[in-house]
Amino acid sequence: MNTLIVSIIIPAYNAERFLSATIESVLSQTLTCWELIIVNDGSIDGTQMIAERFVRHDQRIRYIAQNNSGVSNARRRGYAAITSQSEYVAFLDSDDVWTPRMLETLVNTLNKNPLDVGAYCLFQNIDDCGNPVDFWKNQDHCRQRYVLINGRKTLLPVDAKTSFEAVFSTITYPSTALIRRSYYEKVGGFDANMNYVEDTDLFLRLSTHGDFEFVNETLIGYRIGHQSASSDAKKMRQGARTLYRKHMYLPTNSLERRRYVAQAYRNHEFSDFTNSLYWSKVFFLRGRPGAIIQFGYALRCLFAYISSYFEEFTLRWLNDERSA
Repeated sequence: MNTLIVSIIIPAYNAERFLSATIESVLSQTLTCWELIIVNDGSIDGTQMIAERFVRHDQRIRYIAQNNSGVSNARRRGYAAITSQSEYVAFLDSDDVWTPRMLETLVNTLNKNPLDVGAYCLFQNIDDCGNPVDFWKNQDHCRQRYVLINGRKTLLPVDAKTSFEAVFSTITYPSTALIRRSYYEKVGGFDANMNYVEDTDLFLRLSTHGDFEFVNETLIGYRIGHQSASSDAKKMRQGARTLYRKHMYLPTNSLERRRYVAQAYRNHEFSDFTNSLYWSKVFFLRGRPGAIIQFGYALRCLFAYISSYFEEFTLRWLNDERSA
C-alpha cells in the first residue's frame, strides 16, 4: 500500500547532535506510508547539512529553512508544507526517537476508534547516548491519569480514554502523539505565541472535540539531560500559568470546563506551594543559598491558589446567570 497515511514534522534548532538518530528512527518504521518535513528554525550548527543528506537519499523527506521563530512557528511552517492526502499528523522533536512500531501501533489504534481526535503512548527517558534513564517512573506517572470529581482527584482505569479533564494530569509530549489532521485544522494547530507547554495547550483544545486514546505501550525514547525547553523549570512554570489562565477564560470552552480549569489551576498552585516551601526549608537548614527565593515563590503560589477561589466563584456565578 503506497497511499500516504502520516505526515511527520520535525522542528530543528541547533539539532546536529541528535538529529540523525531521530530521522533514522523514522526510517525504521514498520509503517512506511509517510512523509517527513524537517524545519530548520535558524540553526547555526550542522543541522542543515545533516537534513540535506537524508533528503538526497529518500524522496519522502523534505527540508525547509526559516529564521529562528520558535518551536511552535516551526511546527506550523512544517504543517503548511505537507501534502493534502495524509489522514494523520505527528510532531517529532529533533532529539527524540521512535521505536519501529510507533506509527503502525497508533495508526491501527485510531483506525479502530474513528471518533477519537488522536492517540498517544508511553515514553522512556533516555540519556545523551540513548540509554534508558529511570530517575523517576515516567511510565507509572503516565498511566496515572486523574479527573476531579467534586473537587477530589479520582484515578482513571488504564483502559479509559483521555478526556479534556484528564489532559491536565497526563504527562505527555508531542513526540508521543498521533493526531487526526481534520481535528488539528479545526482547532487551528499550535499557538504561535506559546513555546512552553504549547503541546498541552494543543491537546486541551483538541480534547474539546473528542477523546485521546491512551496506548499502554512504551514506543518513544524521550531525551533528557541536555539543554531543552523541558529543562527550563522557571519558564515551564510561567508557561503553565499562561496555559491555565488561557483556558480558564477561553470563550470556546464551556463554563463548566472553565470552572474545571480553575480547580486544576488551584491544585497545580498548591502543589508548587508545598514543593517550594519544602525546598526553602531544606536550603535554610543546610545553609545553602536560594532559601529566600524558594520561600518567595511559595508565597506567590499561595497567593495564586487563594485567588483561584475567587476566579472559580466568578465562573460559577456566570454559569448560574446563564442557566437562569
